[in-house]
Amino acid sequence: RMATLLREFCQEMIVVVPEASSVYTTMLSLAGDQILMNPLGYLSPIETAFSHPLLHPGLGDGAEIPLTEVLQASVIGNIEKTTKTKTDSSNNDQSSNLNPLVVTAAQRQFALTQMLCTNLLKLGKKSAKADAENAKIVEQLTKGYPSQDYPITFGEVKSMGLNVSETSEEMNDLLWELLHHYQYITQPVMLVRDGTKSEEQQAA
Repeated sequence: RMATLLREFCQEMIVVVPEASSVYTTMLSLAGDQILMNPLGYLSPIETAFSHPLLHPGLGDGAEIPLTEVLQASVIGNIEKTTKTKTDSSNNDQSSNLNPLVVTAAQRQFALTQMLCTNLLKLGKKSAKADAENAKIVEQLTKGYPSQDYPITFGEVKSMGLNVSETSEEMNDLLWELLHHYQYITQPVMLVRDGTKSEEQQAA
């Protein structure tokens, strides 16, 4: 929704990546006509958290866990169900005990994530790309990395097919000043009221 609103108010949308990007910042960057990255900036694999009331306690006890872990566990469980022998039948493997409703919900959420990424790509000038090229980008971002913590740096973003350029030295200086400013205005401040100290977040 944010990407759609931004596109409504600008003819050209350029996303600047000055440092590490979260999953949602990476998704937002797909809607831009261009991505600008400085040497410290990188995108993240698109890995959404998953939670379900029937999620097996052995895989998170109801807490949110990475979606691909659920999907991978379901695949491992299906393989082991077909290959398990009598000698290891006593093993209590958590992955093979996933409720089918959990697996279905995880697959549905993964399909939704890929659909959102595809639609975001179509918002920018990158919509002129063939559907197959966009699908390749989405596949790489959602399934091509082993961990959400993997940094997707400039070279990989460019080879992926996204329209990305490096920031100029002048912009890097401005971004550095801006980051310092944000760090300053978001630092907690100590207030003294009636002889009692209290910590509050400093307002911008």
